[in-house]
Amino acid sequence: MTNLFAFCSTRPDFLFAAKDPIGPDNDECLRRAAQKSSLVIAAWGNHGDHLNRDVQVRKFFPQLHYLRLTRSGQPGHPLYLPGCLWPCVWQNRPGAAKVHHRQGAENFPTRAFTD
Repeated sequence: MTNLFAFCSTRPDFLFAAKDPIGPDNDECLRRAAQKSSLVIAAWGNHGDHLNRDVQVRKFFPQLHYLRLTRSGQPGHPLYLPGCLWPCVWQNRPGAAKVHHRQGAENFPTRAFTD
């Protein structure tokens, strides 16, 4: 697991106030972690659009996946998602969002949002 920003805080206002929240080495850190992974899942939540970071990172990983998109079109943070979701390829077109459930998870409330 890695972070979209090198600067980490549970307070978004601290992230927004940081002088260089991305940091000099974060892009390389993300790329190295992705090279070691068989599947890359975005899960940064609603503040990934700060400094257009979401757009930058999506360009690095054309086969990026997500578990569920938020209303704002960002990949949901796993802390706020049910455990019954399967990763989906994040495509750059309307109507591409789909939610895949684990077997036997029919009783979990789910909803997908498209970008």
